[in-house]
Amino acid sequence: MTKFIQVCASQNDLFALDEEGDVYQYNFSGKTWVKLAANRKPEETSVGEAGGGRTTRGAGRKGEGRRDT
Repeated sequence: MTKFIQVCASQNDLFALDEEGDVYQYNFSGKTWVKLAANRKPEETSVGEAGGGRTTRGAGRKGEGRRDT
């Protein structure tokens, strides 16, 4: 059995994160957790739309520095 460290619920969906960083979605009709396929590596992730949001360390436009708060 996989140990989940975080669970997220919305009105129609239920998701969980395990200790290795894998994401699962609950299948209500099958009453099982289904592992979702990842389509990118953790070090390549970014948040937000193009031109906005956070990017990975070292990424960004020329002249922009990264600020940690």
